[in-house]
Amino acid sequence: MYTRTVKGQELTFGVSGKLYKDALVMFDRETETLWTQVDGSVLRGKLEGSRLQPVPAVQTTWSEWKRLHPATLVLKKDPRIRGTLYTDYHSDPQKMGIAGARNPDARLPGKALVVTLREESEALAVKVDALKRTLLHQTELRGQPLAIVYSPAGNSARVFDRRVEGQTLGFSVVRRGDEVLLRDKQTSTLWSGLTGKAQEGKLAGRELRAVPHMMNYWFAWAAYNPRTRVEP
Repeated sequence: MYTRTVKGQELTFGVSGKLYKDALVMFDRETETLWTQVDGSVLRGKLEGSRLQPVPAVQTTWSEWKRLHPATLVLKKDPRIRGTLYTDYHSDPQKMGIAGARNPDARLPGKALVVTLREESEALAVKVDALKRTLLHQTELRGQPLAIVYSPAGNSARVFDRRVEGQTLGFSVVRRGDEVLLRDKQTSTLWSGLTGKAQEGKLAGRELRAVPHMMNYWFAWAAYNPRTRVEP
């Protein structure tokens, strides 16, 4: 997810029908510049050299989102639409890309799911299979201490900056039914692993800053970010 404002101008986007490295290519109607979905950079056009600014978003199930945000409105699916053309694609670990791409980096299987982040020239990928076991991975990217949290109920991940009021926190996981909570080692405050809000303890009411990230297939991310650091 990206903000649509570039150089003070609000842009409106459409699907170009093109692909670049097996990723969707967008165009803006104001300048007809072509943009890549993966990192928001310009492929060709008047705004060459620009990059869309990412904003925090989460890919999750409707049930988990509805529980967190019960007043959410949602577009009703056309009842004539049944199933998806991508069912076989997602279930087959050998199918990569529309025209049969190759895995550009053998460190991971091409269809391995990864939580990915990029800060300037540095990129990080964390394996979802590992997150499913631990629920929490603490790391850093360009000096920014991060907590990557996995929610089994929504098959989703959140990424938070671990700094609060000038202090870098370290966390452990606390389970309450399907809910994943975090307890920091510095103050014993209890935090929501879904929203980053402190629920109980010395820092109650504070909120961890959400960090923009994506959940990708490895082959697609690696094609754009060949020097990605892989963890754990």
